[in-house]
Amino acid sequence: MKILKLMSILLGLLFCLNAPLLAMQIEGDLPDFYSIGRGKGPSLGPTGPQGPTGPQGPTGPTGPQGSPGQTGCSNYGSFYYNYFAPAPNTVIPFTESFVEPKGITNEKRVFTVADEGVYEIIFGGESDDNSGYTLFLEINGVPVSQPGTTAIVNQSYHSGSTTSLQALHAGYTVSLTTPLGSALIKVFITIKKIA
Repeated sequence: MKILKLMSILLGLLFCLNAPLLAMQIEGDLPDFYSIGRGKGPSLGPTGPQGPTGPQGPTGPTGPQGSPGQTGCSNYGSFYYNYFAPAPNTVIPFTESFVEPKGITNEKRVFTVADEGVYEIIFGGESDDNSGYTLFLEINGVPVSQPGTTAIVNQSYHSGSTTSLQALHAGYTVSLTTPLGSALIKVFITIKKIA
């Protein structure tokens, strides 16, 4: 019995003396993931590549339809006035049309536009062999004093023309006048809505 007791003590003493060496050997044999976070072993590796994008979701419902737009040339009219001698400083009475007017009326020697917008107004004429003349653009009966609102036509069958862009409201009138009287003149005007 005493021998067994003595052997137990010796075995215990031997085990106590070898315990630190045994612990170091066991810890060294453990996998790396066990030592992470305990200050031992390697750190985490680099981030891997991004995975593919997932499938696209279904298309949402179609929105409401917008309001209808306007065509660029909804109002258009081209008129001419053949050789005739107007009274001085009067509105030229256009009597013939090249193009059927749309939204433009020609009454009392003036053109009235139906829709608000920007209009391109091209006008000019031709003289006879005796004298030249000048044409003036008027909006609502008032001469427009801007570049491109006066056309000069020289004598001896010369012609001249100009182009003017005007922002007009519905109901505005367009007309041409000349201070010349008692001379034969030929005049044209084209009115076109562009915006």
